This record gives sequence, C-alpha cells and structure tokens, in this order.
Amino acid sequence: MSASINYGFILTLSSIKRNLFSIGGPILVILGTIGSILSFSIFIQKHLRKNPCSIYFMAYNIASIGVIYGGLLPPVLELGYSIDYSIYNLDICRLRLYAAVSLGCICPSYLILASIDRVFITSPKAHMRRLSSRRYAAIFIITGTLFWLLCSIPIGVFAAILNPAPNYLICLTQTNTYTRTISYGSLAKEILVPSMMVFFGVWAVKNIHHMKLVRIAPTGSLHTTQRKTGTPMIQAKDRQLVVLMLINIIIYVPFSCVLPIVLLYTQLTASQSESIETLQSQDFLFRVATYCVYVPYCINSYAHLFMSKTFRKELKDIILTGRLFPCCA
Repeated sequence: MSASINYGFILTLSSIKRNLFSIGGPILVILGTIGSILSFSIFIQKHLRKNPCSIYFMAYNIASIGVIYGGLLPPVLELGYSIDYSIYNLDICRLRLYAAVSLGCICPSYLILASIDRVFITSPKAHMRRLSSRRYAAIFIITGTLFWLLCSIPIGVFAAILNPAPNYLICLTQTNTYTRTISYGSLAKEILVPSMMVFFGVWAVKNIHHMKLVRIAPTGSLHTTQRKTGTPMIQAKDRQLVVLMLINIIIYVPFSCVLPIVLLYTQLTASQSESIETLQSQDFLFRVATYCVYVPYCINSYAHLFMSKTFRKELKDIILTGRLFPCCA
C-alpha cells in the first residue's frame, strides 16, 4: 500500500509560497523600482557620468528595472495572485520566457563589466588603464547586450503552453532536451557569474592595496592623481566606485548561490522515484530560490545609501536641488 499523502504539509508550503510572492513580491517591486531610479539619477549627474564605471552602473540600473518587471513581476502575479496571461497567449508566453532569461543574463553581466573596469583603472600598467574609458564602456555594453539578446532567442522559439495535467497549463519550453539544457545552463551561469564577480573584485582591491609606483594617467583621463611626495593615489571618486562595486558583489553572491544549490539538488535527484511531498518541497525550494535571485536588484541602491557617505550626499544634493535627471548636454 502506498504511503498516505501529508496534505497538511503540502498546504503549508503552498501557503508560505503564496504569501512570499503576494506580500514580499510587491514590496520588492516597489523598492527595486524606486531604488533603481534614484541610483540612476545619481550616476547620471554631470560630474559622475563621465566615469566609465558610472556608465556600467547606469546600464545596470536600467536593466534592473527590466529584470524587476520582466522577470520578477510575472511570478509575483502568477504565484501570489493567480494571474498568468502567458498560459492563454503563446506570444506572451514566448515574450515572458525570453525577457526573463535574457535580462537575467544581461543585468549581472554589467556588474562583471564594472568590476573589470575597476581592475583596469587600478592596474599599474598604462595599457590596461587605457581600457577604462567611456568609449570602451559603450562598446562592451552594446556587445554584451546584443550577445545575450541573440543567445536567448531559442528560448522564445521553443516556448510553448503545455498541459501536463487536467486543468493545469504552464508556459515552458516544449522539448525535454532543451529544458534540461536550460537547467544546466542556469546552473553554470549562477556559479560562474558570482565567481567572476568575486575574482575581479578581489583583483581590483589587490591592485589598490599594492599600488606603489607613480601612476601617469592616460591622455585625457581624469581618473588618477599624484601626491607631491611622488606616491601614486587613485582618485577619490574611483575609490568610491570600487566600494560601491564591492557592495554589489557582496549582496549578489549569497543571494545568487541559493538557486544553483537547489538546481544541483534537483538534477541529482531527478532519476529517483519521488513522492508528492518531495515534488512539492522541490517546487517550494525552487520558488524561494527564484525569489532570492531578484533580491539584489531591488536592494543594492539602499545598501549604497547605508554604506556610502558619498552616495548619501549625492542623493541629498539631488533632492535639495531637484536635479533628478539633469540634461545630458
């Protein structure tokens, strides 16, 4: 005789999952939207937007809003309020999956580029420092964006509205092989991206710590200055941007580590016979891990305010002067 189903346990998980997205979801959406707009308004100020790292942060803030509304909002509506238009329209289904995957790759890639830029500007080698420029920032951002937009096209092509059970529709990729490929790709992405952020972040910090030789800035650069004693010194603005970049990494890494752990566990147990309780537990863990993925995009700006006195001062000046989005002339 088969074991009895623990309906109380299943209902408890369903209730927690629903409350997480119905209550916590809108909170993240609101906080993330306001934070991204305020952060963008700071980096677009005339004295900051000339810095390549600020350009990466502006791109990150714009992409964060896309992630919030293209990646976070659909599961909030689906799991928190039982609203899912993607199961009734194939085009919406394709757009939802394409937006979630492409933006989920584009946004963290900007953080990686920002950390690489900090490695460039803190490098003792002049040819490396020349790579920290607005021109290269624009090239890297456009190239990276187009790369992920093109690589994500198969997601939309293979998207379909499936009916795995009576009265149950789901927007998902239509082939099991491609679905497994996406799962393994997501696992690799969630492992590689934090690893690269940590690697380049530590590299930038080591460059600053071991900077001993006199630095001569590239022609036209305002990034570096020099003390009268001959000791090199990175400009205060660049040092602050390194701090903000490290804050982003510190927040992103722990939250992003939850999903690969869940995906790895799911892949390892995929061939085993599982009970309904186990399947529901896996779905619950996956949904919680998915929620955690979006947390950094919604709280980074507030961490900047809490940790950086300069960031708070810039925001205060914007509020007092009303220069939310200054003219880019």
